[in-house]
Amino acid sequence: AVARDSTWAPAWAALAEVAELRIWHSEARPEDMTRQEFNPIALAESERAARRALELDPKNASALIALGSVHRNRAEWEKSEAAYLQALELDPDNAEAHQQYGDLLLNVGRIAEAVRVMDRAAVLDGAPIRLGMLSFALDVDTRLAESLELSELELSRLTDPAQRAGALRNKAISHLEQGDLAAAIDAYDEADRVDPDDDGPWFESRDQIEEFVNGIAGGNLADVPVGLRGEMRPLHWLMVGQQDSAVVDGLERMDQQPFGRVIEFRRPRLEPLRSDPRVEEWLAERGLADLPEVRTPEAERTRPMVLREAGE
Repeated sequence: AVARDSTWAPAWAALAEVAELRIWHSEARPEDMTRQEFNPIALAESERAARRALELDPKNASALIALGSVHRNRAEWEKSEAAYLQALELDPDNAEAHQQYGDLLLNVGRIAEAVRVMDRAAVLDGAPIRLGMLSFALDVDTRLAESLELSELELSRLTDPAQRAGALRNKAISHLEQGDLAAAIDAYDEADRVDPDDDGPWFESRDQIEEFVNGIAGGNLADVPVGLRGEMRPLHWLMVGQQDSAVVDGLERMDQQPFGRVIEFRRPRLEPLRSDPRVEEWLAERGLADLPEVRTPEAERTRPMVLREAGE
């Protein structure tokens, strides 16, 4: 579209959004480039397209959303928030603006705000990805029961096998940390049956799943089969008393994300990791060392609007 009409702002804005989205999909990256090499190039392309769209139309909300995401992924928090808020001022009912702004708020520890903003996104557009992110935000807000409800709603709308498997494995982790071992086993089992070829925990049998889950829940690494330890996540390592392994694994996972992507470390159960000097340094590089985490006070918690609407 840009090639046919280089003065059409919506095309430039769409190009900006697509360029930013590429960094989240490994298949969109050239095979001879690492994520660390590719991301700055993609973000620069996105920024150029967004600024061109804004030159043509300063009120193009999509271009501002893309620009906000570029800044967020570079850990330029204030610039990111300014762009998202400008987009929302222009288009208050833009679900994508609410979604991406909520992601920013989670990164910087403004968790209560993130829940409200992501709930608005899910009400405006109940796509599975919005439900999944709200579920994660509620988890970080220590509202696990509602988080699992959102996870169920997300699963009811997911049709892609790989996406369903990923959501089921996230659900399994939530059940495991709550101590509901039977539900965790069921979720892992269903995930492997839904998409046995997906990248993730590959279990040869339900017995093997039970051994994995029971070993972690028991708190003893020796009870987790050696061949399955490659499937463990930071929370699992903490549950078996291996904080150093949790730190190493957590940092490795987060280093595979854009520079400004830190929300995994916002999980309350991973709080012990944030006092580790390696994690403190990692957060300081992103300007987050001294930012407080603000969760929703118990007295101010209300049932998410998207769940209220789903129950009507």
